Amino acid sequence: SLTMTVFTLALKGALVLSLAGAAAHLLRRAPAAARHAVWVAAFVALLALPALTVWGPHVEIAVLPESILLAPLVLIPFVAFCVMVGLQWSLKSKGSLSAVIATVAIVGVVSGTVGLCAWNAGASLPGLGPSLAPLSPASLVGALVSPETALYETVTGSTGGLTAARIALAIGAAISAGLYLAIVYGIHASVTKNFDMTVRKLAGTS
Repeated sequence: SLTMTVFTLALKGALVLSLAGAAAHLLRRAPAAARHAVWVAAFVALLALPALTVWGPHVEIAVLPESILLAPLVLIPFVAFCVMVGLQWSLKSKGSLSAVIATVAIVGVVSGTVGLCAWNAGASLPGLGPSLAPLSPASLVGALVSPETALYETVTGSTGGLTAARIALAIGAAISAGLYLAIVYGIHASVTKNFDMTVRKLAGTS
């Protein structure tokens, strides 16, 4: 119905803006360009939401109830990591295109490698697997949407079953968020420390 469609759009829009606001808050000490990039991405997503909601595929998916906490817990620091990598390469490169290409390549290789390892570990390692699955947002979402498949060995083989897998998944999400935040802090500290020297180098005055 129209009312349900409007409600769904409002809920999705609020989620997008909440994630963008949290990411911008994490980047409050970063240059304004980084925060602008986050908000631009958020508003592009908002513009696409109506079309995706009305004409996109409608699939009923039952997810774990803690998804509303665990997904943003890992996704927001991961987005901040991507933004900080882009910021660092934009300062090192004289051309915007080369900075974008380098950022996409680095983030793609890192997220792809970590995601593949996390996905395989989640499905094949009993007990420990669910703690490793949140290292990648993609494998975390897979575990939240289909824990019986993504966390197969723990759910079917351990004494705790699904409950033990959910606890390990929550612990792993907290650890993964801490790791991404530590990397973001390290990159930010490096960029801040070397900012003046980098600007002089790019300007040809050093």
